[in-house]
Amino acid sequence: MRIFAYILPVAAAVYLIAATGNWDIWYWYLAGVAAIELVLFLCQRGIFKVKEYLSGFAVSAEHHFPWTEKVTRTETYTDSKGKTHTRTTLKYVYHPDEWYWSLNTGKAFAICEEEFQNCRDSWRTEPIEIFPYHANCVSGGGGVAYQWDKDRRTAYTVTYTGKYKNYVRNSHSIFRTDEIDRKTARELGLIDYPVINGWEQDVIASSSKLGTDIMHGPMNQREFHLLNAFNGMKNQIHIFALLFPASSGIGIAEKQRAYWQGGNKNEFTICLGVEREDGKGIVRWCKCFSWCDEPYLEAATEDYFLTHTVLNWTMFSRWLQGNIHLWRRKEFSDFKYLGLKGSVKQNLSFYAISIILCVIGAFIAIRCNL
Repeated sequence: MRIFAYILPVAAAVYLIAATGNWDIWYWYLAGVAAIELVLFLCQRGIFKVKEYLSGFAVSAEHHFPWTEKVTRTETYTDSKGKTHTRTTLKYVYHPDEWYWSLNTGKAFAICEEEFQNCRDSWRTEPIEIFPYHANCVSGGGGVAYQWDKDRRTAYTVTYTGKYKNYVRNSHSIFRTDEIDRKTARELGLIDYPVINGWEQDVIASSSKLGTDIMHGPMNQREFHLLNAFNGMKNQIHIFALLFPASSGIGIAEKQRAYWQGGNKNEFTICLGVEREDGKGIVRWCKCFSWCDEPYLEAATEDYFLTHTVLNWTMFSRWLQGNIHLWRRKEFSDFKYLGLKGSVKQNLSFYAISIILCVIGAFIAIRCNL
């Protein structure tokens, strides 16, 4: 129970006051406890949230020109005769070129010069003069921006991570899946979440049991990057397509769902059992999972592969785009009644933070003779 982590600072403050007898300055201890409790609250908001993957695309790329900042600092010092003086120092700080792109989701990220130039050369739109705000700027500044030309082929897609409250994970509800550790996952050939490499992650991923013949390439990944980017914010969806040997059986999809602890709230995961036949990828079974209350898209996708057994990623991605209206993301606030529970590791981390803060607070109180 995390409540004890919040009680610990109060108990520590009462003990220190009783040990020192400084009841007349109790308000200092109260202020210290309030500060620790606030830090614990902010830590809880971060520790007990889980990571999800979000996608978007760049709508503008900006180049901020170099600028110089005037920094004035006033400091007080005591000379050898014990007299106090004030002096002001002035220095100029040079800030080099910076490049950014802004996404349709409202996020902005710093990029390198090469990425900016790629956007500029691909979009072929007219530059727009911009004036980024720089405090205490005495020279330089300004910049240029290029807007996306609204051609889907030139879109720069980006996947990044966010945090949300997952009330099901670590709960004792019937919605929680079985736990599968990493060792067991390796033995079964289950798939880890693809890592973000640069600005994107693989959407199509293959089981280690499938061997080197993974039946997809960069162009296929690109199709699904665009799917996620153009539908991520509007439809709150993030698609994964996972390939397994057909011989593993459709039950491996449930194992994968358990390994990913049901997936994240915005994820639509497609598990396909495939094999090679006459140089083509043949789909023998399909099983999807998500948190949707009404899994219309899951059922439609499984039906799609009953009649489209030859794996054609381009055709399938276009079909998905045409049927994306079937998707309705689950509102995880519906699970709020379960409470927000942490794993053993998360709870131990929270208690450790509480203890460390109490020790620091006690050290400060003793040093200040409170």
